[in-house]
Amino acid sequence: MEQRRLNSGFSLIEVMVAVAILSIGLVGILGLQTMGIRTLAHARYRTTAAELASMVMETLKTTPVDLNNPGKIFVDSKGNNIVDANNNALLSDGAIGDGQVSWHLLPLMNAEGHYLTTSTPVNERHKYTYLAIYSVEWGKATGSTFIPVQDSVSEYLAAGYPEIRPLLEQIYLEVWVGWIEPLGQTGDPSQKTMAEFFTSVDDTFTKNPAIFPVKKVKLKDIRRI
Repeated sequence: MEQRRLNSGFSLIEVMVAVAILSIGLVGILGLQTMGIRTLAHARYRTTAAELASMVMETLKTTPVDLNNPGKIFVDSKGNNIVDANNNALLSDGAIGDGQVSWHLLPLMNAEGHYLTTSTPVNERHKYTYLAIYSVEWGKATGSTFIPVQDSVSEYLAAGYPEIRPLLEQIYLEVWVGWIEPLGQTGDPSQKTMAEFFTSVDDTFTKNPAIFPVKKVKLKDIRRI
């Protein structure tokens, strides 16, 4: 009798409890794995965006300028105009030294830093997932006018003014590069596509980028001429 008790198996209830505990553990592991994948993807996008922002900033700091005509359009070595997505001079400023920046829009970019053009193959256009905009403020003879910005204003309202006041023969530059991740963008209820963001910013960014992806990196610098 004692021998039969020692050789008896698990009861159905014991098996069910063991399976339930195992299932809870597996769900937790799968959740951590999914979170890890998203975190790695986010880090990859942010790193790429930071590299693209540095590339844009370097271009803005080295492109030719005319002190007497910020709106002058130059050409590159291939004879192409050096302009933004709206065919404005790359470093044009609507009003020099007024204490407000002029925002510019660039074509959509891919991870390699190539711009989307009309000649880009249709089957390649989905790879252009980065949006770059930048602001410009030239200092005049006495430097740019200082306009205090309240701490309580929104990020986009504050973006209408230079964080660093440019002085004589200086240009304030601020670059934003944003992106959308395939799994959706936390904090953006509109769930716009990058092409929709491009069109929205194009329509509204005259004074500040009122519509822009939530996920972005920023760079700010002063160019001395």
